[in-house]
Amino acid sequence: MDDAAQGAAYTAAVRTPRTLHVISPLSWIADAFDEPFLGAPQTAASSSSAPPLVTSQSAVSSPNACFHFPASLPVDSPSIVAMPAAPPPTAAMAAPTAPDRTEFSSSPCAANPGTAATDRAASRVAGWRIVRHSALEPVQDFANDDAVWIAPDILVALNAWRERQGLFPLAFRAPSPRWPDLLPGDVAGRSVLIAAVAEIRTWSAFPHDLGAQPWSQLCNGRVAGFNAARRDLDALRTAIGDAPAHSTIMLSEHVPGISEEWNVFVHHGVAAAASPYCLHTPPDSHTIITVFDLPEDSPCAASARHSFHRRCRALASQAAERAAAATGTDDASMIVAFRAENDSPIVLEIDPVWCSAPYPYDVRGMLAFMDAIAEARVRPSAQRSAAGSALGQRQENDTVFEPDPWMAAQHANRYGRY
Repeated sequence: MDDAAQGAAYTAAVRTPRTLHVISPLSWIADAFDEPFLGAPQTAASSSSAPPLVTSQSAVSSPNACFHFPASLPVDSPSIVAMPAAPPPTAAMAAPTAPDRTEFSSSPCAANPGTAATDRAASRVAGWRIVRHSALEPVQDFANDDAVWIAPDILVALNAWRERQGLFPLAFRAPSPRWPDLLPGDVAGRSVLIAAVAEIRTWSAFPHDLGAQPWSQLCNGRVAGFNAARRDLDALRTAIGDAPAHSTIMLSEHVPGISEEWNVFVHHGVAAAASPYCLHTPPDSHTIITVFDLPEDSPCAASARHSFHRRCRALASQAAERAAAATGTDDASMIVAFRAENDSPIVLEIDPVWCSAPYPYDVRGMLAFMDAIAEARVRPSAQRSAAGSALGQRQENDTVFEPDPWMAAQHANRYGRY
């Protein structure tokens, strides 16, 4: 986007200022919303009528945060990297050194201590007021029209507290938790099966070509002690020993040879922004280098100069749009993976925007991302309506997010003393 277009986006936003509450103990998430990358060049990457996609120049974000909690994820996952406990460092994007490559390096960013609630009225995103909440206590000072970014475990705790106070729960639209069943085979790129815990307990072997050690994870959330990881059947049975019988597990065939991954933000079914995410060095390696989590003094810092293929931006965006159309998803943050150079991209994750990390988008991309978060919230007046009415004009397979009962039981009493 040129300077005039950037200015027009700012002017339009200033006319209708809104509030975004960021409810997280990780203060860098609010930092990322507060500091979009004004100089990021635009690249026309989508085959649709979407606006030009952004090219990131620096990053203060993390993997999709919806279901990815720090200190619980394996670093050898093919699609996710455990988030650092402290605010991650910035990764400065360098100019490409070859027509098809984008290099990146990393440098530290300043930590910003979290507080119970900090009001940043002078946000760098014009038209938005950023209010930070540390999640140490239940949040109760937002209006019905405010936008809310919140991690699902905190949402569970906050809604349990709100129920005790006789208040309406916070509700958000989300992609269908059964989105893997709806993906075209070439976009999924592997066998995926969703099964109830009760069903898994009856198995003598994994079905549906999952292999002997598929990836397994909770469908609608995360719980301590059950990371997204590869497990054989005995290990899986042990891991879900305490799970409710009606909890659902997503099992995915292992995809060998993944070399790089991209994030694509889909808004109203169209790829609105895209960002590099991580490199596997070498492909299929347990060593994963991201654009945001390597300080300068890391032993892997030199490896961080490995480069992404710039052509993957358009391919990832096209795959994300196909996934959105096939699954009936209106807004989502997607992780798209690439293997060998001539292989088709595959969609690994489709997550709700209101709990997904803000990747390093420029002003236009960030404004669209914040708009999507605001639109995802189902207001109390809509909650009084039937479920279908509450979703308004959203695509047919968008749903109101319901946490898995295993996660709900684990976090419902966090605010019990308030």
